[in-house]
Amino acid sequence: MDDKRRLSEKQYQAIDLILQGLTDEEVALRVGVTRQTVNKWKNKNPAFIAELNQRRKEVHDAAKDKLIRLASKAVDTLEQEIEAGNWKVALEILKMAGLDYREGILFGPTNETEVYRELLVSGKI
Repeated sequence: MDDKRRLSEKQYQAIDLILQGLTDEEVALRVGVTRQTVNKWKNKNPAFIAELNQRRKEVHDAAKDKLIRLASKAVDTLEQEIEAGNWKVALEILKMAGLDYREGILFGPTNETEVYRELLVSGKI
């Protein structure tokens, strides 16, 4: 199933805005739908959820790749924060590197069929 053909232009715009950190209400106003519609897309539309998860994964992977390129500086910073007793900052650095979460937990499935199964099992649809 090709997710890209199953979404409207408004849905793609909504995904872009969600990835920018806007609230459902802000997304709805900019896209021209109700907040409830955005919420429904995010929670009950398998194609939308799969595309949003895929895009989140891409954003995360790009950030992770950048962090890997900066590994030497990141390790130095991590070491400095630990030595200074700043455990909270050190933990956040590790989280940003993806070293404390499994990929599936961060994003959920990126395949529409898998999203649909999860929604069925959870009783959301």
